[in-house]
Amino acid sequence: MPDSLHPGLYEEILTEGLAESLKQADALLATISTLDPDEAHLFLSRHLYRLLLAALQAYSHSQRLERQVALTNRILALLADEFPGAFSREDFVTQQLLEAMLPRRNAGLAPASPPPRPGIPLSQSALLVNARGEYRVGHEVIKEIRSADRIDLLCSFVKWSGLRLLRAALADALTAGKRVRVITTVYLGATDRRALDELVRMGADVKVSYDTRRTRLHAKAWLFHRETGFSTAYIGSSNLSAAAQLDGLEWNVRVSTIDAPQILHKFEATFDTYWEDPEFVPYRATDEDRRRFDTATQREQGGEDDTALSFFDIRPYPFQQEILDTPSRPRNSTGNPRAPRARKRPRAGDTSTIANGASRRSCSSAPRNATSVEKRCPTCSWAPPITCAMRVHAR
Repeated sequence: MPDSLHPGLYEEILTEGLAESLKQADALLATISTLDPDEAHLFLSRHLYRLLLAALQAYSHSQRLERQVALTNRILALLADEFPGAFSREDFVTQQLLEAMLPRRNAGLAPASPPPRPGIPLSQSALLVNARGEYRVGHEVIKEIRSADRIDLLCSFVKWSGLRLLRAALADALTAGKRVRVITTVYLGATDRRALDELVRMGADVKVSYDTRRTRLHAKAWLFHRETGFSTAYIGSSNLSAAAQLDGLEWNVRVSTIDAPQILHKFEATFDTYWEDPEFVPYRATDEDRRRFDTATQREQGGEDDTALSFFDIRPYPFQQEILDTPSRPRNSTGNPRAPRARKRPRAGDTSTIANGASRRSCSSAPRNATSVEKRCPTCSWAPPITCAMRVHAR
């Protein structure tokens, strides 16, 4: 229950104590609704979690662990009585924690060592800000890679400087047969082809979005799949660059499937949707792939711009193309072709200025035997029946 009531929005279970506080809040008007049966378990379990957390922390250090375990098991016994088929003594807890399962080795060989654990517990979510004395996203990602079974990366800018930091961990994962999928884009021309070529060479699957006007992929997120059920994800502002991974002012949320399963499930489903979308094109580092990627990044960097209307795929119908191919004539305000204006016949001796600045006699000064032209003279602009003095136009 909140310590005091303030005007604003709430999503608080109405306890008996809170109901009494509402009666005393004369200056405030409460809006109350009945819990939705389909969502009540979420609100009730969060309420229980908060109270249980406070209760378990309230024990003194003397025999604290033993009393915490005993209280937990008494609650589980109550659940077993309420749901005999769903809960049993098999759910009762001990004072120990399973941390890893390792393959057995033949006698005489040293036992296998577990991969390095991330600094943040696998069952907890956290915010990383690359602050001094705190976990850096780059260092944590390396540990996540080494303990994951599959890896998905959705990143707008994949830089060579960032890949170098993670290259050894990614190479070890790929050598061990773990799948690595990468989705990126040519948006702003920021992704380094050298980094993509190296990822492909190591064995990663890479796809690229070339549509930077409609799609504009700008997400930065990792998903680390673990068959143990302790998958984690990083969602935030860090591109795959050295600065963003180590000391940039970057914010990234580390999400655990234990305390936020709905976020991990949506991440996985959305990534799989992108992966199957033809918008994202496989990049296999062939000569054709490199040429296409280089051309697209150069265009994004300002080398050329032939996408003024790239929001739309505009293609005229055949009858429209025929109209477009026909030389246009001036039109009046109603849209109908405008009749050519009558021109006065120039007097003999008049001159017309040519594009190069030289003056020549107009068509009216042409000899009597000059031939009339069928089209407007491109040099002096006079139209038939005026004869053209430029004999190159005579038939």
